[in-house]
Amino acid sequence: MTDSISKIESVIYALKQVGFTYASKTDIGWFKLYGHLLHSTTDACACEIELDPNFIELPKIRLLEIPAKLPSVVPHLGNDGHLCYIAKGSVVLDIFD
Repeated sequence: MTDSISKIESVIYALKQVGFTYASKTDIGWFKLYGHLLHSTTDACACEIELDPNFIELPKIRLLEIPAKLPSVVPHLGNDGHLCYIAKGSVVLDIFD
């Protein structure tokens, strides 16, 4: 368990280094952080990231506000702001590494 705690602390620390702040734990025990996604040609987008403390599930990323200049339908962006950056089941995570 200590190794898992150490890994999640390392990830949270790394996200803090790029401007994210720890907010809370979710009802299911994931860690929630707030920050901004940056892009070289657009404004920063406020977002939240939820991290599985056991690194079994991929992180959940959600834009808190969908930029007005985006079209009404955008690939990989749900109407609730969730980003789909990889299809579930299309990657194998080695939970031991």
